[in-house]
Amino acid sequence: ATAGWAQLQQQLAAAEAELERAVIRAPVAGTVLTRKVEPGDGVRPGLEIAADAPGELLLPVDEKLVGRLRAGQPAIGIAEAYPDRPFSAQVYRIAPVVDPARGSVDVRLRLGADADFLRQDMTATATIRTGERTQALVVPNDALLDRSDGSQRASVLVVRDGRVRRVAVTLGLRGTTASEIRSGLRRDDIVLAAAQ
Repeated sequence: ATAGWAQLQQQLAAAEAELERAVIRAPVAGTVLTRKVEPGDGVRPGLEIAADAPGELLLPVDEKLVGRLRAGQPAIGIAEAYPDRPFSAQVYRIAPVVDPARGSVDVRLRLGADADFLRQDMTATATIRTGERTQALVVPNDALLDRSDGSQRASVLVVRDGRVRRVAVTLGLRGTTASEIRSGLRRDDIVLAAAQ
């Protein structure tokens, strides 16, 4: 009877070990994205999981602009699927290397609580606030002449005394559509777009 009892204990231990191997444990808490197995299938890797962590947005940024970025800068994002629902984000990691094929650097933005409607692999754009002025004289970027990407110098066409003149200006903060003018213009100057 003792030998039978020992054999039953070994069988129980083997069955418990088999049961332990049949349980799938994720390495992180998250949401199942795809399930590639069904109940009764042989056990093999077959799940994709999105970690339940603060969401992030991966943003490839042109390498020319990386010098203006810092961790902690605020951003506003817009998903293509929800253009009327802007969401907040913040720069938290800037890749240390440039992707030579694209000429860009990967910047990761941590999403705010108002981005809870976003889904894995959605397409979105973001605007990162790299600087801010409460009072600034700005002109549209299409009015800037003789401007190079790394330079703070440019010129604009200004109407003064009924004549069009080319005036040298010093640039400050620059955005995708307009740039700050630090010197060279007066508040009441009429500036012409370069195309005119």
